Amino acid sequence: EVLSKEKVSGLNTLPASLKERAWLPVERDQTWLQKYYPGAMSPANRLHRASEVSFTGFYGSIAASQKPLFHAGKLPLKEIQDALGFKEPTRIEVVQHFKVLIRLWEEDTAELESDAFVKSVKNIYSYFHQEFLSRKAQPQDQAWLRTQLQNYKTLWNYCEFYKPEHTFQREYPCFGSRRQKIAPDSPIREVFELLGQKPYPGIEDYIDFLDEVAEDSRGEALEGEDLKCAIAVLQKLSTVFKEEKESPSDYDFLLLSDDNLLLPPETLYIPDAPWYLEAIPDRDKIKVLHREIPPQMATEAGCHSLLENVIEKPTKIKEEERIEWQNWSKKKQSLVRSPAFLGGLARLI
Repeated sequence: EVLSKEKVSGLNTLPASLKERAWLPVERDQTWLQKYYPGAMSPANRLHRASEVSFTGFYGSIAASQKPLFHAGKLPLKEIQDALGFKEPTRIEVVQHFKVLIRLWEEDTAELESDAFVKSVKNIYSYFHQEFLSRKAQPQDQAWLRTQLQNYKTLWNYCEFYKPEHTFQREYPCFGSRRQKIAPDSPIREVFELLGQKPYPGIEDYIDFLDEVAEDSRGEALEGEDLKCAIAVLQKLSTVFKEEKESPSDYDFLLLSDDNLLLPPETLYIPDAPWYLEAIPDRDKIKVLHREIPPQMATEAGCHSLLENVIEKPTKIKEEERIEWQNWSKKKQSLVRSPAFLGGLARLI
């Protein structure tokens, strides 16, 4: 406090003079840095201004790749930091350091189970909570963060990073190993939701899953877990449409064929007249809906009907006879499907 009033270098006080000068040594031992601050930058061999460095400890753990680290022992009072020109890490510096940690994980070059790596990730989550979930945080600030980290795997769980949209806070076996349950306690839960995690899947999540499986299959028939999950997801999607009173026709999604391909609905036929199949030339070119996929949802999504949309053209029957027999067949079909017929049949049984 006394020195802060002393004049040095003309009219400047000591703090003001130091604020303008490069006078701070920084840590350059890369072995030590990577052990305690994964992703830390390798600084130039020179003295630095206070504004150019970050303190070790919490600040270092959330921004070590963005600024050289200065050992200060005990963190100085905020007033002293401001007087000398020290600056807390900015939100963009923290986000950039988070991306560095994610890249280290993707490249498998970090000791992922080390206390320092886990501590850095948790401290960044703590910073996100304070910066973007406090009362002063604005919706545009939260949108900015999500935009910065879009398409990144940002949710840490048991030494793995996951995309927020690939996790839920409950177990959903229909997704298989492609989706995970991550249910952290507060305040991490709120941070994960800020980053895009949902408690449970919605219609778009089921559709995105099908798109992902289709893209990975590259036009080949599904098998194993992917086949099992595609069937389960489509069955669940049919239920969700009904529960949420949504129409499948309002969504663009893929359906499963009987030869286990994920295809657009308009390229598929519902097998409501299976006797046609054997008579169709080039049968392999006709794609039929998988028998385990709900036909009502498929119809609303845009699938064709073998019965209604396929025209039979016999080669040895006159056209007027074909029409007559087709009308007779439809009449009998309506009869056996009528409530009166079904009710009478039920009484006999």
